[in-house]
Amino acid sequence: MSRTEIRRSGIPASSGVALGYVHLLDREKVTLPKKRLSVDEVEAEVEKFDQALEQAKKQLVELRKRFSEEQGDEHIYLIDAQQLMLEDKSLTEDTRETIQNERINSEWALQKSIERFRNMFNRIDDEYFRDRRSDIEYIEERLLRILVGSREQEYVSLQRQALVIAHDLAPADMVKLNRDHLVGFVTDTGGRTSHTVIIARSLGIPMVVGMQDFSIQVENGDRIIVDGSEGLVVLNPSSETWAEYEKRRESFLDSRKELLQNRHHKAETKDEFHIRLMSNIDFVEEVPAVINNGSEGVGLLRTEHLFLGGTIPISEEEQFRHYKEVVESIRPQNTIIRLLDLPGDQIFSLPNQLATSRSSALGIRGIRLLTKEPEIFRPQIRAILRASAFGKVSLMYPMVSCVEEVREANAFVAEVMDELSNEGIEYDSDIAIGSMIEIPSAALMADEIAKEVSFLSIGTNDLLQYTLAVERGNELVANLYEPLNRAHIQLISQVVRMAHKAGKEVGVCGEVGGEPYFIPLLVGLEVNFLSMSPGSISLAKQVIRDLTVSEAKKWLEEVLRLETTEDIKNYLNECYGQGLRSGGN
Repeated sequence: MSRTEIRRSGIPASSGVALGYVHLLDREKVTLPKKRLSVDEVEAEVEKFDQALEQAKKQLVELRKRFSEEQGDEHIYLIDAQQLMLEDKSLTEDTRETIQNERINSEWALQKSIERFRNMFNRIDDEYFRDRRSDIEYIEERLLRILVGSREQEYVSLQRQALVIAHDLAPADMVKLNRDHLVGFVTDTGGRTSHTVIIARSLGIPMVVGMQDFSIQVENGDRIIVDGSEGLVVLNPSSETWAEYEKRRESFLDSRKELLQNRHHKAETKDEFHIRLMSNIDFVEEVPAVINNGSEGVGLLRTEHLFLGGTIPISEEEQFRHYKEVVESIRPQNTIIRLLDLPGDQIFSLPNQLATSRSSALGIRGIRLLTKEPEIFRPQIRAILRASAFGKVSLMYPMVSCVEEVREANAFVAEVMDELSNEGIEYDSDIAIGSMIEIPSAALMADEIAKEVSFLSIGTNDLLQYTLAVERGNELVANLYEPLNRAHIQLISQVVRMAHKAGKEVGVCGEVGGEPYFIPLLVGLEVNFLSMSPGSISLAKQVIRDLTVSEAKKWLEEVLRLETTEDIKNYLNECYGQGLRSGGN
């Protein structure tokens, strides 16, 4: 291999700089046997699968214990999520039925069931949920190893400044690694919201993902640098490059210490404008991260994981218990609960015309689905309202495209309130109801929508996608998915102005809400709250505390006069300097 310095760019996932030596982590792939069964062999094969399930559950119990001891309980929900997948009847029953109906061996049947799950996740438009595919694949690999009798390596000893390079990584892989010498990660696959990335950020380990075929281009012991803030990997760095990045690493570590010291300070500009910084979460187990990072509540509690892949509708009682636990853990701060935002074909059985909608991005989803399917809508509204008796709660409508949808949803919520009142069930009758603004039509009509709700929350991920007609997950057009596109900034500006004119609060719960390069523009707009991953709170606070509203307004005005995205980037780099560039947090 050439020893020439090679620079490769990937996706910045966990900020920081790491210098070290390549340690290839290559999971040996399980060979999948395919066998047709005789009638007499079917029952024994089903039993074999059931035994593998039980063994996998025991392994995850042990893994959970080790994970808690080594990583703490902050991310233990990631293992819990995999345990729930092993209990999911839509996976287990489907595999059993495939063995029985097609008379094929359990390994083959499991692969078919997993493939159906994988396709389901592939059709989900939200990047966060698409990245849950890695959990499905990890469960598949664990079960297949048990079925074929292949043992998984339990511990990986790392030597001197090890930069772990892999095709992909699961949360359980973290437990195998000796952290004494671990300095960074690089993976061929993955997105910024994968579970492994979440853990890497919480541990402060630099990481770059989406490097495609990088793992087959390196060798154990190669010298390497990873800049997780820039998404840059330098293989075989020169002595000059190595020295330069050693200085960058020290500078970053000094900055991180300052961030940690300031994380519980108020998110207030130098001229005393306060922005509430809140967190995006899914599980109650994430609450410690919300509190420890100085968040002012939950700005987005996603509910989709409660509905994914189920064979029966999740009950009102199950939802209520989940919401109540989060709300009680967060009080007295607010918890904003977003109603279900999944396409019809991702949920339990629905009428065919809904479940077979061709486009998950443009079909029946969000508020459209909920108003057409009251048997989904009613239990969720009831559960959220009941939880509001135990702490401060707001509910939020997803994927609103017009004011008529909001009025229809409001009428339905009013009906449910009357039901609860008649049943003598307590709830907050003054609960705040908000609308997501993530479709251009809603952005253009934000003034009318604002009259019908208590607050607006801008979902910039979808707003950008629909405004530019660019699919976020499509690598062929990924270069066009640029938040600093002027049309995107103009729409956000318009929504904020309309909301404030109507006397309503407005926030941002999309990805740019936690991005250092975009936050000054949002300060210039005087948004009321930003919601982001808990790990992004500290840096966002520092950015806000270093600003004044007047200078942020000046930058925003100039940005809205510039013609191209490149011009905007160059201008903001001049304004901010290197300190406020996107850090992948």
